[in-house]
Parts: sequence; C-alpha cells; structure tokens
Amino acid sequence: DVAETIAEKMERRHPHVFSNKRSRVDEASIAQSWEKIKAEERRGKSDGQKSSQLDGITEALPSLISAEKIQKRVARVGFDWGSVEPVFDKVQEELEEVRDAASKELGASDQVAEEVGDLLFAVVNLARHLKVNPEVALRAGNKKFVKRFQAMEILIDQQGEVLEELPLDAIDDYWKEVKKALDEGL
Repeated sequence: DVAETIAEKMERRHPHVFSNKRSRVDEASIAQSWEKIKAEERRGKSDGQKSSQLDGITEALPSLISAEKIQKRVARVGFDWGSVEPVFDKVQEELEEVRDAASKELGASDQVAEEVGDLLFAVVNLARHLKVNPEVALRAGNKKFVKRFQAMEILIDQQGEVLEELPLDAIDDYWKEVKKALDEGL
C-alpha cells in the first residue's frame, strides 16, 4: 500500500519527530542523523556496491544547482571550510589557474574549460557560504547587465552615434556613464 510505504519512510527518516522518546535534539544532530539514514538507504539500493555520499544527485539538474547540492552534501559530512575566508582564497586560486591555462592556450581548450569549471564550482561554494542562491544571483546579474546595456544603446542612439561603429574605449565610456546613472538612481 502506497500510504504505508510513505508512512514508513517518514518514520524512518524523521525519528526525532516520530520517536516515543522525547529528548531535545539540535539541528546539527538532526542533520547528522539524516545523513546516516540516507547512507543506509543508499547502501540498500546499491546491490552490495559501496555507496557514495553523492549518490542520487542527478546530472539532469542545472549545473549551478547541481554544484550547490554536491557542496551541501559533502559539507554535511564535514568536508567544508569553517568560514568564508578560505573560500575567497580558493576562488582567487582558481581564477589564477584559469589565467595560467588561458595564457598557455591561444584559444579555447579542454584545460581552459576545466579550469573555468573549477572556478565556477568555487564561486558557487562562495555563494553558499554567503547564503546566496547562485541561480537567483546570476539571474539578477543577467537582468542588471541587460538593463544597463539597453540603457547604453538608448544613450548612444540619443547622441546620434551607432554602437557597432564605435571603438571599444568609447563604448566603455558610455557603459560607465550609464552604470553610474543607474547606480545613482537617475
């Protein structure tokens, strides 16, 4: 029966709620218990093979969400930095590795792509430590960029110029002007 299966699963996964013993449990012990229960469930499904903490994270998820899930999963078993400072250092380290790989390659390469992937993974970790949803933050960043770019196009048009005919330094000057105006709420 489906209802019985669901009830058993709820009781198994939430002993702090359904147990007859009443004791105070903190969030950390609940999370630790949850990971132990999930590991036992994964072992039961793995046909005798060793299970991983990362089993069950599907590759069908968007990459930012997948990276965050992976990081949360390994953090729950203690593989995480205790503060945000080393995460900033890791982002800087990964950025330098991208720079090094790119300086050795004239175009896109597997090595550059791998290093960019490591950088993005580190940035997602930084967002997680700062309690920022990386998907929401990137969406907002995209929206802000589009708003600025469209405002810049309007300004260039009002000045009687054609964007595609301007040198990069002139475009950059318009960009800075629009950015300042929008940041000041004008």
